[in-house]
This record gives sequence, structure tokens and C-alpha cells, in this order.
Amino acid sequence: MFGKLIKNEIKSSAHSIGFIYIVTAILIGLFEVAYATNNTKIGSVALVLLTITGIAAIVVTFFMIIVQFNKSLFGNQGYLSFTLPVSSGQLLASKALVACFWMIASWIVSILVITIIAFKLNTLIETSEFFGMNIKDLGKLFVSSMVGDDFSAKCLVAFFGALAVYALVVVIQLISELYFAVTLSNTRIMQKMGVFSIILTFFVVFIISSLLLGFFTAKFPLGLQINYDSTLAITKSLNVVSDNVLTIVPLGGIFFSIVSAALLFVATSLLMDSKVNIK
Repeated sequence: MFGKLIKNEIKSSAHSIGFIYIVTAILIGLFEVAYATNNTKIGSVALVLLTITGIAAIVVTFFMIIVQFNKSLFGNQGYLSFTLPVSSGQLLASKALVACFWMIASWIVSILVITIIAFKLNTLIETSEFFGMNIKDLGKLFVSSMVGDDFSAKCLVAFFGALAVYALVVVIQLISELYFAVTLSNTRIMQKMGVFSIILTFFVVFIISSLLLGFFTAKFPLGLQINYDSTLAITKSLNVVSDNVLTIVPLGGIFFSIVSAALLFVATSLLMDSKVNIK
């Protein structure tokens, strides 16, 4: 049954979120045609639209996750959702997993758009006229600014692997805060405030979580140290004190984010069981 919940959630959310990826695919195709034919006019228009779409993918996905969650559980569809032979925890888990999928997909689309533009911009626009160097040199400069000059392939994989894990934890925590805010806003007391209650609750939860994250990270500065020679080490300081250190991943902060997300999901599930008011 849980698998069916995920399948149906993907289908229903794809209608509202999927269009941004279709538009992006069309613009990428247009940009590729302009690149192949060296058509500066079409390429320039496609470049601007593709850039806007790449940014919009994250923003649109963020808001559509809120709308889809609120509509499917606390709107007219809520009467059907809550009559399904599944627990509120299963409902919440299925929606959270699909929301994570869409958020990660939006990030991948944005990175893909940036990569395509970065590698093919030189053919359409002479970036050296604006930056004094071509786009490949700019890319090398960007990577160098992030990981230094003496990085290896393994070092780069370790760095971006750690970055991906940290980003996944951030996405999970963000979704837990969004779902809690939407659910709390649909209780009898908060529902009188309308949409404003979602915004207010989310920002209050977000600020409190951020403050606690900063405090917990400072109080327990345990970190995973990634070195330029691709070795890993556990450190009790988040300060880089050696030239051999590439970066330090804050394990304490990640642990807090995971616990915080779990507690918010539990609180959301409890609210769904007894406190919410379906419209």
C-alpha cells in the first residue's frame, strides 16, 4: 500500500510540478539548435529564458510542494486521503519522499542548466570581452576557489559527495519544517489566519531551528575532515588549521538536522491524527 501511495503521489504532483521540467527540456533543445547553427539571436533569447527557467525550477518546486501538500490533505481531497487504510505516518512519509525527489530534481535541473550554459556560452557570446578570460578558465577558477589549486579527482569526488549528503539533509529538514507549518496552520485556531498562518509558522520554525542548529554546532563542533590527499578524519574542531585540509563537514549540525526533522515529522503526524480541520 505504501508503494501505491508513492506512485499516486508522483502522478498527482507531476501534473503541477512537471511542466517546469518540460519547459526546461524545450529550451535546452532550442539552445542546442542555436549552438549547432551558431545562431546568435535565437541563442541569446534561449539563453535568457533558460537562465530564468533554471532559477524558477527551484522556486516553483518549493511553492508547488506546499500547495500540493495542503490541497491533498487539507482541501477537498483530504476527505479521501484520510479515509485510506493507512496511517497518517505513512501518508506523511509518502508525500515527504516524493517532495524530496522533486526538490532534488529541481536542483539537478538548475545545475544542468548552468553546466550547459557554461560549456556552450563561448560559441554564442565572447565571454572574454566581459571577463577577460574564456568560460573554461572561469570554470577552473570557480573550482579552484572552492577546493584550492592542488586538488585531485578523488579529492573532488569526496568534496562534492559530502556536499551532496549535506544538501540532502538540508532538503529533508526544509520539507519537515514546511509540512509542520502547513499542518499547524490547518488546526482550528490557526486556520482563522488563512495563508498568513503558514508563512508565519514556517518562518518561526525556520528561525528557531536555525538558532538551535548554530548553537548545537558550536556546542558540539564534531566534524568530518576531508584532506587534499583524499583521506578522512574525525575532528573536534570546525576550524581549518592545516594547508592539507580541504573542508570540514559539521557532523554535529547534520545530526541535529536529522533529529530536528524526525521530531517535526512526528509532531506533524500527531497533528494530522487529531488536531487538523479539513476544509
